[in-house]
Amino acid sequence: MCVRKIFLAALGVLIMLASLSADVSAAPMAQEVKVGNSTVKLGDKIEKAIAAFGKPWHIAANENYYWRDRVDLYSPEVVAKAYYGTKKIYALIVDRVPTINTPEGIGVGSSKYDVIKAYGKGRERKVSNGDVIMSYGKDEALAPYMRFRFKAGTDKVSYYVIGKPDKPKSKKRR
Repeated sequence: MCVRKIFLAALGVLIMLASLSADVSAAPMAQEVKVGNSTVKLGDKIEKAIAAFGKPWHIAANENYYWRDRVDLYSPEVVAKAYYGTKKIYALIVDRVPTINTPEGIGVGSSKYDVIKAYGKGRERKVSNGDVIMSYGKDEALAPYMRFRFKAGTDKVSYYVIGKPDKPKSKKRR
C-alpha cells in the first residue's frame, strides 16, 4: 500500500513537471487580427490591410507599411511587413492600438493571465527596462511565431507581433 502511494505521488509530480515544460511550439498560433468588421490574415495581399487600417502613413522600400494616428517619429502603431513583389503579408506588429485583436480577443491592454488562458504559457524573457516578452513558436527559420510584450509592473500587453515567414519564390533569371 505504501509503495503504491509513493508511486502515485511520483507519477503526479512527473505529470505536473511535464505540463510545466509543455512545448510552446504546439500552442495555437494567431494567424490574423481583427479590426472592426475586418480581418487581416498573414498571407493576405497588402491591399487587404490598407482596406482595414486605411491609407498607410509611410511605405518603406522594403515593403513595410506603417500606420499611426498621431505624429510620433519613433513608434508606429501598426506595421504590416510584406514580401517585395508579391506584397503578401508575413508579419503584423500592433503597438498601442487596443481595437486590433487576435481572434481570441487578445490585444494591447490584455492581461498576462488572458494571454496564457488563450495560448498557454510561452517562453519568457525579461528585457533591460523590466518588461517581459512572452514568445510562442519554434525558434527555427520560417516557423510561425507570436510575441507579446508586457509592460513592467502592469502585466498588460503593450505590443504584440504575429508572423509566419514564408520562403518567397525566387524568380529565375534567363
